[in-house]
Formats: sequence, C-alpha cells, structure tokens
Amino acid sequence: MSKASAIWFTSPKHLSFKDVEIGNPGDNQLEIETLFSGISHGTEMLVYNGLIPTDMEIDSCLSTMEGSFRFPIKYGYASVGRIVDLGQGVTDFSTGDLVFAHFPHQTRYIIPKCSATKLPNDITPQLGVFLATLETAINCTWDASANLGEVVVIFGQGIVGLLITQLLSLGPARTVIAIEPNKRRREISLKIGASTVLDPT
Repeated sequence: MSKASAIWFTSPKHLSFKDVEIGNPGDNQLEIETLFSGISHGTEMLVYNGLIPTDMEIDSCLSTMEGSFRFPIKYGYASVGRIVDLGQGVTDFSTGDLVFAHFPHQTRYIIPKCSATKLPNDITPQLGVFLATLETAINCTWDASANLGEVVVIFGQGIVGLLITQLLSLGPARTVIAIEPNKRRREISLKIGASTVLDPT
C-alpha cells in the first residue's frame, strides 16, 4: 500500500497538504511517481481565488479531480512522472517510462493506462507539463482554420498565445502578427516565429 501527499484547495486562497493511501495498481493500471506538476495560470488561478461559480460541475473529462468548486477541491491537470509499478495486463508501458497525465497535484497516483501519454525519455521532463496547454493551442489553431498564405493576427502572447504563434508559423500562415503589451513576451514571440509583434498601446 503506497502513500502520497496531495494538495487540496480548502477555501479561496488557502491550500493544504493531505496524505492519501493509493493502494496498488490493478489490472491495466499504472502507478506514477510525480516529477513535475504544472499550474494553470488561467483556470487554476480562478479556482484558487474562489472565482469559479460554486454550482459549476467539474469537467467529466477530468475525473481524477475530487471535491467541488464549493471547496474543498483537489484540482490540477498537468502532471509528469515516471512509472514505478504496473498492474496485470500492461504491455505497452514499462517501469521508468516518462508519462503525462491529467491529474491534480499529488506526489504519487494510480491511473488507467489509457489515461497516460508516454513521453520521449530524452526530453526535459518539465516540458511535458505543457502538453495540456499545447492541446488547447492545437484546438484553437484548428478552430481558426487558417488557410495557406493567410495573414493571421494573434491577440495575447501568454502560454497559449505563444504556442499558437509557434504552431501557425510552422504551418499554413504566410504572416503571423502578434499583439502583446508585455515586452518580454513580445521578444519571445519573435524568437519562436512571429513575423511582426506589436504593442497594443
């Protein structure tokens, strides 16, 4: 029986650690030891500050979260770790594999193997926490339906905006123009592919 420590949002702007017993992996399950857990500057900060409507349900795609927006809640969805144990029937993963999972901030956990995404073992593990954000950026890029040779303008160069800029600069857009008030973000935007970056002021 393994033990872990999890972060719970107990009330607006208050967190606490809670020890949990996680058992052993069952059939087709993986036990993951967390290396890095990413914090969402957008959604997660709304949860932290108590700004999510209390009657809103947790997204069913994020079934690993516990509690509710009325507090307490175990929240988070960008975990990178290494597999430390395998359940019966797991043949496509090995102990030591680096994986990404939509899981809250917890030092160790068990998930179905279908909930883990294997990452290359030679990448810097910290980069893996951006997989959830990259998924959002890819969906935004698809929704924008940029055609070959178009000029695209992206407002905002936060993490999602920067990823969209990079994706579009690699793809169909002829010109990618980024609009961003923060000087540091404008500099990064130029380095990763923006044709032009403008200060909105």
